Amino acid sequence: MREVIFLIIVASCLFVIPVAIQPVSASLNGSPAQIISPSAVTIATSPPAGGSFIFGDKILFSGTNTDSNRTYLFITGPSLLAAGSQIESNDSRISPVTDSVGSTFKIVPVGTDHQWTWTWDTHKVPLNTGSYTIYAVSTPRDKTHLGSAIYDSVAINITEPVLSASVSPTAAKQGDTITISGRATGNPGPGIAIWVIGPNYSDRSVVGQDPDGSFSLGIDSAATHLLPGNYHVFVEHPSADDAFDFDLNGDYLFNNRIRSNIFTFRGNGRLYGEAAYSAFSAAVNGPKNDDLIVPVSFTFGTPPATAAAALSNSPSVNVTYFNGNGTTGSGTRIVNNNTAGPAAAGSSPTPIPAETVQGVPGNSSGNISPAANSGGGLPYGILAGISGIVLLGGIGGAIVLSRKKRNNTVPENSPCDTLLLPEGKAGQGRTGDTGIALPVTLAAGDPASPASPMNAFPEELAGKYTQISPIGSGGFAMVYSAYRVSDNRKVAIKIPIRSNERTGRSFLHEIKVWETMHHPNIVEVTAANILPVPYVEMEFVAGSLDTLAKPVPVLTAARIIRGIAEGIRYAHARRCIHRDIKPQNILLTVEIVPKITDWGISKVLEENTRNTTVAGFSLSYAAPEQIAPEKFGSTDERTDMYQIGAVFYELVTGMIPFDDASMMEMVNEILYDDPVIPSYFNPDAADVEKIILKCLAKDPQQRYQSADELLDALGGYLGDHDTDLPGDGS
Repeated sequence: MREVIFLIIVASCLFVIPVAIQPVSASLNGSPAQIISPSAVTIATSPPAGGSFIFGDKILFSGTNTDSNRTYLFITGPSLLAAGSQIESNDSRISPVTDSVGSTFKIVPVGTDHQWTWTWDTHKVPLNTGSYTIYAVSTPRDKTHLGSAIYDSVAINITEPVLSASVSPTAAKQGDTITISGRATGNPGPGIAIWVIGPNYSDRSVVGQDPDGSFSLGIDSAATHLLPGNYHVFVEHPSADDAFDFDLNGDYLFNNRIRSNIFTFRGNGRLYGEAAYSAFSAAVNGPKNDDLIVPVSFTFGTPPATAAAALSNSPSVNVTYFNGNGTTGSGTRIVNNNTAGPAAAGSSPTPIPAETVQGVPGNSSGNISPAANSGGGLPYGILAGISGIVLLGGIGGAIVLSRKKRNNTVPENSPCDTLLLPEGKAGQGRTGDTGIALPVTLAAGDPASPASPMNAFPEELAGKYTQISPIGSGGFAMVYSAYRVSDNRKVAIKIPIRSNERTGRSFLHEIKVWETMHHPNIVEVTAANILPVPYVEMEFVAGSLDTLAKPVPVLTAARIIRGIAEGIRYAHARRCIHRDIKPQNILLTVEIVPKITDWGISKVLEENTRNTTVAGFSLSYAAPEQIAPEKFGSTDERTDMYQIGAVFYELVTGMIPFDDASMMEMVNEILYDDPVIPSYFNPDAADVEKIILKCLAKDPQQRYQSADELLDALGGYLGDHDTDLPGDGS
C-alpha cells in the first residue's frame, strides 16, 4: 500500500512542476525574449539612420503582447533610476516607476490582434547622450521585479543634433546672390534662424528644412543694396527644446532665456557692423543658452582697408558642429474692482517747478533707446558692442556655441528648460549651493515680414497729419510726432515696424489695455485703430525720465514718484499691472508731471483668467519674481511697487540698485543681495531711504502691498518737507 501511495505522490509532482513554471517568459538583461509559453511580449524599433537616434527625433516602438490588453513601458540608462524611470516625464532622472502602480508607467493599449505601437517624441527630453534600454512589460513591474514578469526590451542610442553651415560665394560682388546653406538634424520645429550683420544691413530670417534636413537662404545683393565690407552670419538651431534662445522683439535682439532685450539690432539707434557683431557674439557667449549656433562670414565688394584684422578673427566659412559630448567635426567649442471714468479725487497732477530739475531736453512720446552709458541697459549687450569686445574665435577657426549638458537638475513637471542659478543669501558666497531654476519663455518662431524704412510714415495715414517726423523707436514700433490736420494739435503716433502674428497680438493687447485708461499720470491715447494700418495716436509729451540728469533733489524725486504711484494706483484699481516701470517708460511734461507709457507687457487680472503678452522686461529694473517665480511667486501689484522703488533709487542716487558688468552677477544680486543703501551715495536720501528699501524687498510680502500704502508713506515725507504745493500739508 505504501508503494502505491509513493508512486501517486511522485506522479503528482511531475505534473505540477511544469504547470508552475509555464507562465514565465522573460528577457533578461535586454536579451531577446525566449517564449516558453503562448504568453509573450515583444518590443522593437526601426533602425535609425547612422546607427543612433537624435534628440528631436520621433522614435516608433512597436511589438506584440499576448498576455494582457496593456503594455507597460519604462526606461533605464545614464543618470536614470536603477529600478526604472518614467519614459514620459518632464524629467525621467527624478521620476521613478513604482512596482505594481500602473499610473507611473507609460501605458499603451494592445489591439485585438495583440499588436501595440507608441511614438516617443524626444523634443524637450532632458537626458544625456548615450545608450538607453526601453522595457515593455505585460504588467506594471519595475526592473527589480522582472523575475516573474512577461517582458521584452530594446536598446537604443541617442545623440545630440548636428548643425552645419556654409556661405557661397565667400567673396561676393555686386549682383551676386549670396547663399547661406547647411544641414540640421533633430527636426527643429520652428526651423533654422539665420542672422546677418553687415556695415549697413541687419536682418533675421527663419527658414524651413527639406526632408533630409538641408536648408538654404539666398540674399540678392542688388535688391538689398549691400555696401562693401565684411558680413557676419549666425545660423541658429533651436536645439531639442524647439525654442530659439534669441529672437527679435521689435528692433531689439531678445534673449528668451532671461526674457530681456539685449541691444538694438535694427532701426534707429541700432549697432552697426563690427560693433553689432561683437555685441551679438557676447550675447551668444552669455550666461545661458542651449541652442546650436554656427557663425560663418563673407565679404562683399572691396572691404575697407581696416577690415583685414577683424576678418582674420572671423569664423570659417564652412562649419559643422556636433553637440553634446564635446566632439566637433571642425571648429572650436565655446560655452555659452473696476473703476471706470475719470481719475479719483486727489489724483490730479502736481506740477513741479522746472528750475528744480536739470536737463529735460526735448524727447518723444515713445520709448526712446537709452543714451550710451545709461545705467538702464544690459551690460553684456550694448556695453559689449560699444567697448569693442575681442572677436571670438582664433584665426581662421570656427566659433560654435554648445548646447547645455543634459545632466543639470531640472524640477519635475517643469514646462520648459530652465536656467539654473546658484542659490545663496545676501552678502554670502554661493559655492556649492544647489541652485534654483529660472523659467524661460518660448520663442515665437514665426518669421517677421520685412521692416519698412525707418523714416517712412504710412501713406494710408499721411492725409491725417502734417509735419511728420520720426522721434524714436521702442519695443516693436516706431514713434512719430505730427500735427493733426483736423485741429492742428501736436500728437505722437505709434506704428508697428513690421507685421507678424506675435507683433499683432502684442499691439492689439496694448491698444485694449491702454485706450481705457484716463488719468493725468498716464499718457492719454487719443485714437487707435488697426485700419487702414495699425496705429495708436497719443498725447505728445516732451521729455522722459530717462533723459533727466540724475541724481535729482530728493524732494523732486519724491514728487515724481508720487505721480507715478498715482497713475499705478489708478491702473491697479482697473485690475491692470504694468510690470515694466523704468525711466524710459515714464515721460515728463514741461511742468515735470510724470506720465506712464508703454503698456505692452501689462497684465490684466480677471476673475478666472490671467491674460498677458509674452515680451521682455528690463533686467535692470526687474523684480525677483520676474526672474525666479518658482522662488518668489508670480507677478502682481507688488511687482510694480518694486519697480517704482528701483526708479526712486536711481532718481536720488544716480545709480540703478544693482549694476554689474556681468549679467549673471546682476541676476544673482537681484535675487539674493541687498542694494547699497541710498544714503551712501546721497546723504540727503536718508529721509526716504526706508521707503525705497521697503519697495525693493526681495519677498513681495515685505513690500508695500498696494499703491495706497506707498502713497501714504510718501505723504508722510512730503507733508513734512513739501510746503509749496497744495494738498501736501501746507
